[in-house]
Amino acid sequence: MRATLWVNMCVMGLVLCSIASSARAQFSTPASTDVRQRVAGKLITESGGPVPQPGDQLGAFADDELVGSFTFISGSSATEFAFVIFGDSETTSEVDGAKQGVKIEFRFFDASSNVTYLGLGIKSESGETFNYTFAGQMVPPFDLPGFPIDQLVPTQALDMVVTNDPTNSGGLSSANNNGSGDGSGTPEGDFDIDGDGKVTTRDAAMVLRILSGSASVTAAEIQRADVNGDQVVNTEDAIAVLRNR
Repeated sequence: MRATLWVNMCVMGLVLCSIASSARAQFSTPASTDVRQRVAGKLITESGGPVPQPGDQLGAFADDELVGSFTFISGSSATEFAFVIFGDSETTSEVDGAKQGVKIEFRFFDASSNVTYLGLGIKSESGETFNYTFAGQMVPPFDLPGFPIDQLVPTQALDMVVTNDPTNSGGLSSANNNGSGDGSGTPEGDFDIDGDGKVTTRDAAMVLRILSGSASVTAAEIQRADVNGDQVVNTEDAIAVLRNR
């Protein structure tokens, strides 16, 4: 009798663990394509909203389809994120990612409460609110020794805002959600990315570090690397720095 009760309790425990595990996994890994854009920044909690904990997730959606995801981990940078959003590849006939210029909706999943917060607000580091639209580029189909070409994707610095309203968590009203975010990067004509008072190849190298997904690059450096202020860090910024040494 005791043996039977013990077995039943074990089975019930396994079932409960299985349910709990499935509840914590909200956003899966999206399909990878050769068109990509990276977003990096931090999640800002306002109005009593949830503070990100290990296991919580961010999801990027284009027309309600998951095109990017990120899972928070513990550490000193627990509120920071950096992940790739995948775009629609021209090499396939079906739509397999975000189309160019489409608005991306970000969602936050609180694993502890199993609640998904919709429509996160988007801000530049200067505090300007704007709509984020996809502007990915195709990954080159080759590698260079010692340089991860597959990570050479445009990177955009932005912060996400989550509040205590799951239905519109940090989302912006039509009155203040019309901006594109233009001009929030490094002022046009300022090519001193590393702030040493002069423009050299080191500044262009910093832009390339961002494009290659270097882990040592900060969100502030990403913001400064957007030398033309178009809210995207790409090879155009590196070329502009080299031309203005």
